[in-house]
Amino acid sequence: KNLIYPEECISNNIEGTIMLEVVIEKDGRISSAKVLGSSKNKHRALIREALRLVSIMPRWTPAQYRDNDSGRLRNVRFQTYVSVFFRLRDGKYSPFVMPS
Repeated sequence: KNLIYPEECISNNIEGTIMLEVVIEKDGRISSAKVLGSSKNKHRALIREALRLVSIMPRWTPAQYRDNDSGRLRNVRFQTYVSVFFRLRDGKYSPFVMPS
């Protein structure tokens, strides 16, 4: 619901998927995001918007690791991937909202 489809991409009928590699810290915040190689040849406005979206995401639930010595779970930093899809329908953008 927070995606703002770049106007220049709508008017030029530009679509694409931007793949990002993100690092989730122990406290659930995203500390870094970078564009994966396959997405670097996409339109700059789509890349900017994908990076903006990731920067405003709420905190994630951090990954956990069970310590072998104590058997306790502890939060750990982890790397994952996020795909941001930019699709037009009949040359227009209609936002997709996840069902509740």
